Amino acid sequence: FEACTAHANAAGWEGRRWGRGRGAIAATSAALLLCLVVLVSIGGRKTSVLQEEGTDSKMEAAEKLAKWSKEVNDLEAEVKKFEVEANEKAVDELVHLAKVKDLLNQLKDQVPLEAPPKPWSYEGATGPDHWAELSSDYQLCGTGQQQSPINIELDLQQASLPSLGWVLPKDNAAVTTKTGDSALAGREFYNGHTFEVESLGSPTLLLGGVTYALEQFLFHTPSEH
Repeated sequence: FEACTAHANAAGWEGRRWGRGRGAIAATSAALLLCLVVLVSIGGRKTSVLQEEGTDSKMEAAEKLAKWSKEVNDLEAEVKKFEVEANEKAVDELVHLAKVKDLLNQLKDQVPLEAPPKPWSYEGATGPDHWAELSSDYQLCGTGQQQSPINIELDLQQASLPSLGWVLPKDNAAVTTKTGDSALAGREFYNGHTFEVESLGSPTLLLGGVTYALEQFLFHTPSEH
């Protein structure tokens, strides 16, 4: 792909130098489209290889895709400059560039930027005795000697906090403001260490001049403390 873009862009600059900008852009977009068709056709094999390689390979692939996307966007902007002079031709080139952008988006979907976190629990092969083995991010679980939360010194500062109340849309009349009583059924799930509820009806809270929306609430169980 990089060879194609380099060759096509070189042709584009030379064409613009001699007043043949539209033709150069057409050649460039055609080259980009051809290269991306080839890449997408082998995308499945590339994906399996990238999944086996390290994060550096994935990030390098993501950086290349970002670079190619920028080149396509630059070409798209240049084509739009010719719309007044030759609208029909410009529209045709924009259609080609739209196809290129669609193919780039397909490639981005095939290149995961980061792996999902390793699942953990409180028992069995993913329990506390094995946390440090599950991921390099969890290594401290095997050597750490301290546990959160830290001590909270209440005598350091005494704060007077306002009472909090939720404001809910009229169509959620089953919810009683301030008490938290609700007849609404949220979407609940439990993954072994976190109980979470979503779809609460979008209540809002005004605090310090800022409006906050309640999207979900969760708590950890069993407790670690």
